[in-house]
Formats: sequence, C-alpha cells, structure tokens
Amino acid sequence: MRLLTSALSPSFGARSPLLRSVATAAARAAAVHPPVTADATVPLRYELHTPPPTADGTGVSAPSPLVVLHGLFGSKQNWRSLARGFAQRLGAPVYALDLRNHGESPHEEHMDGAIMAADVARFLREHALERATLLGHSMGARVAMTLALDGQQAQERDRIQRLVLVDMSAREIPVSETFGGYVRGMKAVEAAGFSRQADADAMLATYAPELAVRQFLLTNLKRDTANGQYRFRVPLDTIERALPEIGRFRPPINTRPFLQPTLLVAGARSGYVKPGDHAVLRELFPAIQFASLDTGHWVHAEKPAEFTRLVVDFSR
Repeated sequence: MRLLTSALSPSFGARSPLLRSVATAAARAAAVHPPVTADATVPLRYELHTPPPTADGTGVSAPSPLVVLHGLFGSKQNWRSLARGFAQRLGAPVYALDLRNHGESPHEEHMDGAIMAADVARFLREHALERATLLGHSMGARVAMTLALDGQQAQERDRIQRLVLVDMSAREIPVSETFGGYVRGMKAVEAAGFSRQADADAMLATYAPELAVRQFLLTNLKRDTANGQYRFRVPLDTIERALPEIGRFRPPINTRPFLQPTLLVAGARSGYVKPGDHAVLRELFPAIQFASLDTGHWVHAEKPAEFTRLVVDFSR
C-alpha cells in the first residue's frame, strides 16, 4: 500500500493555467449540453446499513454518514458486505445507492455525469444528509467529482464533508472496448432467452472470459416471472449509447475547487490514474491525498481489507 499526502497546491487560485483549462472545457461542454433541471432527476433506490447498537442498546449517534456510488454495471448489492463493515467500524450509517439505469433505480435515456450528479444531490437533499462522506468507484467517482466541483449546487456540495475517489481521474478516459463487448455479450444472452443461469454464464464467457467479471455482470441477471427467461435488469441499449459520454470528464460550468479532505485510492495495475494526473487533481481538490493498492480497477473487490482500512482511517 502506498500513501502520499498533498498539501494545498501553491498554484491554487483563479489564475492557475490548469484551472483556466478546466473552465474552458466546462464552457465548451455547456454549449453542447444544456443545464440540468430539477424535474429531470430521478429518485435513487438505496440500502441503509446502520451501525450496531452500543452497550446500552441505544445505537451510535453518527453525524457523518457515508454515501457509496458504484461503477458501471454495479449496484448497491455489490457493496453490501463492505457497507456493513464500514457501518460497524465507523459507527455511522452507510447509504449504498443505485445510480440511474442501474440496480433498482429508474431507467432514463439521459445518462451523463451532470444528470447523475444531480440525482445524487437530490438524494442528499431529500434524506437531509449533512457532513456526508461521498465515496465513488469509477463511474461513481466521476459522479462524485462532478457534484463536489459544481458551484451551482452550492447547498448540496456543502453537504459533503469528505470525498473518496476510487480509481478514477479528472480527465477523459475512453471506456474500454472491453465494456462494449460486455454489452454485446449481455444482449446475446437476452436474445437467446435462457431459462438456466448456467447457460447464460456459458454464452457470456465468450465475451468475458474472466470468471470474476462474469460473476459481477451476472448480478444484473434476473428471471422474468412471466416466461421464466433470464433478462438483465439494466437498460442495455441506453448504456451502450452512453458509453462514450461515461468516458468523458465534463467539469461543471461553474467549477469551484472542492476544499474539503479528499482521498484518491488508485489501483496500481489499472492505468486509470497516472502520475501526470496529480497536478490537475491537486488544483481541483487542494486537500487531496493519493493512495494506491496493488490491484486492477476493482480496487475494493480485490483488496477489501486494505481498502476498508484506508477509507476508515481517512473518514474518522
């Protein structure tokens, strides 16, 4: 495990060339993508994991909840074990969310970082969460970044006390063709109309040879009670169309550096976070710390104990 602590960047400020480049990118994005309106957001489904009761049976008073945002094809279900551990070790409530078009949350054609961040802002507001730690992996980290940097969401971003970003950077990272292959494989499974999950797994192996990846993707496979056939609960066509957008980092038009403590946990073998990314990350998140674990992209799944320790130590 490798941990580096960053002090406030000496070049932080409105005249920073890096921040000016971010502002330029934000302006270009705004010209193409209109601002998100409140009526475009959706209510997100979630699981709440509460801390165990204290010796007197009253439970722990936890002013700083943890809110978890999964990655592409993930869901609150994938974080259940870790979320329970966080609740126990932090003595805090943990909210594991399903982002739009994932898990049990509503399906909508519009799917990019801005609208997904607005969904999370709505969740924080409707659940009256204050001083929250926002943790996001991959796509979820992009969503967390977008909300934390959005000066137009001032009230909602003020609800965030800490930020944990898992294996994602603040630059364009095109979604690997591998993920496109996963979508094609999932579509092939649906078209085959299997009534046995083992058959679905065998077909998907052509597109996702790694067992762990298939097991992850198959958490989205559900039996249709009407005909007994297996279908994926995520809208595959919508996600396929959104893949290019998911890979882009579109900073908010009113980007403001997020000054609260931030932890970025990278997978040392994934390539998603490069040393050259650190400069712009320090500009956007001046109180950032960098850590890495000897993993690929699914850091929390590959090294759960080490990952939990990093998050707990940072969140206390």
